Amino acid sequence: MVTCNAGYFGSGMVTCASSGAFSIRTCVANSCASTQIANSNRAAIGSIMGSTGQSVTVFCDSGYSGSASVTCLSSGYFSSLVCSANSCDHAGGIANSDKTAADSISGNTGDSVLVTCNDGYSGSDLTTCNNNGYFSTLPVCVPVACQPLSILNAQNASEFLVGITGDKISVQCSVGTLINYTCVAVGPAASNWTATGNATECSDTLSGALNVYPFAGLIVLLALASVS
Repeated sequence: MVTCNAGYFGSGMVTCASSGAFSIRTCVANSCASTQIANSNRAAIGSIMGSTGQSVTVFCDSGYSGSASVTCLSSGYFSSLVCSANSCDHAGGIANSDKTAADSISGNTGDSVLVTCNDGYSGSDLTTCNNNGYFSTLPVCVPVACQPLSILNAQNASEFLVGITGDKISVQCSVGTLINYTCVAVGPAASNWTATGNATECSDTLSGALNVYPFAGLIVLLALASVS
């Protein structure tokens, strides 16, 4: 009786023939279940094939580590191998965002990290860990423009505030008061002008009425046109 080793088939009896020689019996290697390795040159389904004892070399993709050979075992399965994603160099230092710290952006090949800009700034976006070990171009958070504001009763009759988040502008009122305005963030990618200090508005010399109106200059022009 001939018994084949594990991973081989063909066990059976051999017979001594009249010629004085035994009959021939061959143990043949079993085929392993085909398989594949993600993120490698053998990622296609069923691309790793072979019989007991045979080895197949696997090369991991760029940005991944673990290249080696897998062997068809007597169990009928190939030995295990994993192509692991490499880590990217840490990044960060993005001003006016949630990633201002120098090493606040980290991840492995294929990972994406969201950079969120602070209120009053635009440019939030994803950055991805590439297979070269570095993150893709980092987003830049830029200050947004404030809603333009006309100032009624300013010393300069055509006073019109324009600027971006963080800008400061002083307005001289017609009655002598100086008012400081700051372009202040009010939400994601949004900012408005806000008066700071004791005086927050230029007053009419006669009535003391409120005088800070969006697009007030346009209202005045329309009123003059109706009188004429």
